[in-house]
Amino acid sequence: MSFSTAPVLADLSTAPSEENILIIRTDLGGSVRQRYEEISTLIANDTKVEIRDGFCFSSCTMYIGLKNACVTSKARFGFHGPRSFLGPLSEDRFEEWSLFIAQFYPPTVRDWYLEIGRTTIYGYYKVSGADLIRLGVKDCDA
Repeated sequence: MSFSTAPVLADLSTAPSEENILIIRTDLGGSVRQRYEEISTLIANDTKVEIRDGFCFSSCTMYIGLKNACVTSKARFGFHGPRSFLGPLSEDRFEEWSLFIAQFYPPTVRDWYLEIGRTTIYGYYKVSGADLIRLGVKDCDA
């Protein structure tokens, strides 16, 4: 896997149109690869992502680093380290996938994730939207 192929998330320059919005209220996550493909499409279509009041767990949290993403204070997020449905990852693969996931987070969230958020594998570190807003994620209600 090469990290240089990842999209440059901070360089979106145009605002999305009002009809080009993805609203998330409940998303329990899924495949990081599939989420990466979804994010690439969102970037290509200049889609705004609003995470509102529900749950955004696992790979769903990768949305928060998009320039056109925002969260509400009542939304709930669940972070965990990378894992495979086939069993534990090797130490090298764990590190590789952790770094891949972390690149989708704003710097303060990325630092927290790499230090703490990835240390649980089969549970979640639950974080409120209010906490993410304090860490610099855009507030949908501001």
